[in-house]
Amino acid sequence: MNNTINKIKILHIISGLNLGGAENNLFKICTLTNNQLLQHHVISLTDIGFYGNKLKLHNIKVYSLGFKKSLFDIFKFFKLMHLIYKISPNIVQTWMYHSDIIGSIATKIISRAPIIWNVRHGKYDNKLSSRIIIFVCSFFSKIFPKAIISCAQSAINIHKHYGYDKSKFVLIENGFDLDYFSKQNNLIYKKNLGIPINSFVVSYPARFHPQKNHEMFLNAAQNILKIIPNVFFILCGRDIGSNNQLLTKLISKYKLRKRVLLLGEVSNIKSIYNISDLTCLTSSEGEAFPNIVAESMACEVLCISTPVGDAPIIINDDKYLIDFNDADGLANSIINFLKLTNTEKIKIGKKCRSNILRRYQIDKIINKYNSLYKQYAE
Repeated sequence: MNNTINKIKILHIISGLNLGGAENNLFKICTLTNNQLLQHHVISLTDIGFYGNKLKLHNIKVYSLGFKKSLFDIFKFFKLMHLIYKISPNIVQTWMYHSDIIGSIATKIISRAPIIWNVRHGKYDNKLSSRIIIFVCSFFSKIFPKAIISCAQSAINIHKHYGYDKSKFVLIENGFDLDYFSKQNNLIYKKNLGIPINSFVVSYPARFHPQKNHEMFLNAAQNILKIIPNVFFILCGRDIGSNNQLLTKLISKYKLRKRVLLLGEVSNIKSIYNISDLTCLTSSEGEAFPNIVAESMACEVLCISTPVGDAPIIINDDKYLIDFNDADGLANSIINFLKLTNTEKIKIGKKCRSNILRRYQIDKIINKYNSLYKQYAE
């Protein structure tokens, strides 16, 4: 190794560091493995974002380049190359499609460090720009990366179909801190939101996007209230607010204005799980490893989901999987669960947590990253 302090220096290149699944996973990897063996540096192609500031609090060096949305800026590209040269990493790990290409090209020009890609999406949308970037990535997957990490088996299968190099994939699922994500009574928070203590709460934490299919959730909510009237529904995530006209129109369409709370982005997401009797995921596509399913289950809160990405593997019980766009099926499944006794619900919740503890505990996932870094460090 060429580092005088004998550390493996990992440089992460990512499109941005705002709230998101990939960004959260990068944060966990950096903060939990920044030790006597590994040293992490992070370059955001756009801005510092939420996680950039958090990384700095953990003494992780973070750089932002200010690329615009097109991510094409020759001067900033030269700055990226300069940073790679200055940092002199042992490994470059790129996150998500645009960073995989931009980060790989810059690295190949200026460094001999091995490159590791990350694939964190399921099926992509059918826009021309998406088809182009997938085609470019699939071609260069045979040239640039030594390994391609994916957090979900479903994503591996899809990207192999897209033409990615089949021999390079490594499955490393998302990991979760089971001390942080745990069951905690939070009646004060529930009361502060104006929800009666004896009412049920069903939550859907997800950014507003067509792939998330919020209409399916709201359609089901309307049907649930016809059978169980004391239920409140929480939506939270990026662009979830009263200024979202499309969302508020959907809420009015299903006559839910008095029963749906729009909380926007919530940094302390476990507070939502801990006032919820149940969570839902109604995505139609795009998910690989849906974090909300595992986080919710870690807090002993069942998540009922469509069979998107690896949700069926995480939930591991077909009766809590609902067909895509089946709002009636979702409503019936939620009603059946809410009608269970407290003892039955507690038993299901403990089984949920046990599943996450057995397969997705953060220490197990970190060990997989450590092994991979040691394997490819020069």
